[in-house]
Amino acid sequence: MSHARVAILLSVYNGENYLAEQLESILHQSFQDFTLYIRDDGSSDSSADIIRHYSRQDSRIFFIEDGKKLGYPSCFHTLTNRDLPEDYIMFSDQDDIWLEDKIAFMLEKLSPHDHEIAAYYAGYIICDGSGSPTGRSPERHCEFTLRNTLFEVCGLEFTMAINRNALHFLQQHMPRTSNSRGTWMSPMYAAFGHIIYDNRYVAMYRRHESAVTSDNMTFFGLWLWRLRHFFGGGFASYQAMLQDFRNVFEPLCTDADRKLLNTFASRKYFPAVIKKVLYPGRLRSRWTDELGLRAAFLLGKL
Repeated sequence: MSHARVAILLSVYNGENYLAEQLESILHQSFQDFTLYIRDDGSSDSSADIIRHYSRQDSRIFFIEDGKKLGYPSCFHTLTNRDLPEDYIMFSDQDDIWLEDKIAFMLEKLSPHDHEIAAYYAGYIICDGSGSPTGRSPERHCEFTLRNTLFEVCGLEFTMAINRNALHFLQQHMPRTSNSRGTWMSPMYAAFGHIIYDNRYVAMYRRHESAVTSDNMTFFGLWLWRLRHFFGGGFASYQAMLQDFRNVFEPLCTDADRKLLNTFASRKYFPAVIKKVLYPGRLRSRWTDELGLRAAFLLGKL
């Protein structure tokens, strides 16, 4: 794959504490033919100075410095909407650490699917704020469909890559009203493309002590967070995504997927609640999450 060209998209906001370490991990990949597109979203710290320093040292870094603060997810869409000449597009966070074969592994798995709309996800090692490992991502061996990605993303974006066909499809089918990104691409590529999941670890996923995620919480802490999220209106943005997804993709869907979307994107409580609660088969991989999801349906949260 020496002829392949790779674009890496990185949106930065106040990332001075970890940005240099992440940039070093990208620049020292075993595969070297890439362009790193970095956009600073109006940082108030020294992030822009760090990017300027690295861009002066390495011609593969293209710094997009427009002085605007767009916020999430517009800062990401600004990068994906570019007319990129590369064959493959990868996404990076500002505070993770790439393992040296991340690009090489992606090319090995994704390149045989150049004729398709194809997306790649991979495993990762969870670490704390100082970079010490604390866990690992679960292995995935299923075939990804709209059904099993509608309420659970198939992987995390910092492990993700897409080919040119997938980028063009994303550009033509952007969210219209919702603030969606990963929760948009996962079901989109499951329904209208092909998803390859690589269980090899490709990056260190830095989870800060202040972050509230299922990866770094105790059992009781996680359930307390779930209850607060459940009763605090935390499902509103996801419901907006479901409705937006249906509006954009319904004309392209198979009959089965159209029925699925119409069931779960419905705003009416009755009789949709019966179909949602009693929908056959699993929608989440963990039974605790499955029970929580069905309870959200029953109480009209989703």
